[in-house]
Amino acid sequence: MYEIMSQPGEGLVRVAFTGFPEEVGTDPLRRDLADHIRLAKAGGASFDLLLDLRRASILPQSQIGGATGILDELASQGLRRVAVLVGSMLMKLQVRRIMAASTAEIFGDEEEALIWLASQSRI
Repeated sequence: MYEIMSQPGEGLVRVAFTGFPEEVGTDPLRRDLADHIRLAKAGGASFDLLLDLRRASILPQSQIGGATGILDELASQGLRRVAVLVGSMLMKLQVRRIMAASTAEIFGDEEEALIWLASQSRI
């Protein structure tokens, strides 16, 4: 399961996965993300992503490609930076394997993640 939240013109899309994130790489997730990205980017060209994986299960190897594919798509839509919230060292290792270090940072605390995302003005 997943929940996506955004506010008009805020430049931030929040995605929280719970349990086994079987939706990674699926069309419904892509459509939902696209809708929220349009809302969040209102008046701007870029957006940031807060990805909450604290209550998610580790992705199986077969879904890693879907996760990297979605990140590539988001980059072409104006993704600027990704803050990833993790709850375990194993999840942290998996996220490091999937994400580009130049645009992503891993956190255990949501407040720290939001501060990092806000540390640069929107483009």
